[in-house]
Amino acid sequence: MNEIAKSNPSELNIALIKRTVAPNATNDQLAMFIHDCNRRGIHPLDKLIVFTNAGGKYTPITTIDFMRSRAAESGEMAGSDDAVFTTEGAKPNSATVTVYRLTNGARYAYAATARLIEYYRNTPTWNHMPYTMLAKCAEALALRKAFPHQLRGLYTREEMQQAGIEDEGEDVITDETTELFNQLDKQLADAAEEGLGKLQEVWGGLLPREQHLMEAAKNERHKPRAIEVGNVASSK
Repeated sequence: MNEIAKSNPSELNIALIKRTVAPNATNDQLAMFIHDCNRRGIHPLDKLIVFTNAGGKYTPITTIDFMRSRAAESGEMAGSDDAVFTTEGAKPNSATVTVYRLTNGARYAYAATARLIEYYRNTPTWNHMPYTMLAKCAEALALRKAFPHQLRGLYTREEMQQAGIEDEGEDVITDETTELFNQLDKQLADAAEEGLGKLQEVWGGLLPREQHLMEAAKNERHKPRAIEVGNVASSK
């Protein structure tokens, strides 16, 4: 543990990191996690990279927003296309996303396809938002293909099953989780109609497990709606 502390900034509180964001980490896994954060220029407590220890294997998990920002910071990100879906009934079969990168002044396309059968998990979020979730998987694949140096080894939570990682904290769908999801979804929707401040207030009152269950719904639907409500109110 002393070697970990010596290799990092003096303000890094190893005990706090292990207690709050990496509670199940072995010393070696904690060292790997802190090294991962350091080489990517972020602080472990910012939670831009999330520690996971599923099945005794450390794998860094991040968000699609973090992957987008890292691609943009390269100065070579040249846009992306919206996901293109193939469908069967009410659900998507696959999603394809194309990301563009500038190389020596030329714009190159990097396309990637995510298939539902490879990523689907029987959870409330996947069942309520299959298009959004599958599109995130496809975009993450395309971003890693276009920017391998910046994004190698990083996966979004939506990709975890395909990455060979079982998220022990994942809420597999049951009558209980479905009912909880519906209740919390309504709370967040009602709060969003009152603006971003109210949404943040309600979100802060949720338990960690509830926030985990609702994170995708909040970021993809309720937060944009709250911002829209705030913009309308400020324009009057």
